[in-house]
Amino acid sequence: GLCWSADEKKLYLVDTGKQQVSVFDFDAAQGSISDEKILIQVPADQGQPDGLTISKDGRFLLLAHNFGNGVFVYDAA
Repeated sequence: GLCWSADEKKLYLVDTGKQQVSVFDFDAAQGSISDEKILIQVPADQGQPDGLTISKDGRFLLLAHNFGNGVFVYDAA
């Protein structure tokens, strides 16, 4: 899964195989990403990270965990 911040300056990307969510700087005009940072590392016992969305106010990421039976909320900063 992936999603963008409301101002389109950040791109959030789920990598299920690595059990993590990365955040990138995003340039909408160029359609480019840069400066990857690992934002969330999901422990294996919490399932696999999959679907992702961001709250309307841009403060929280909502991340579905396959086999973890839930949607987890994380700080988007």
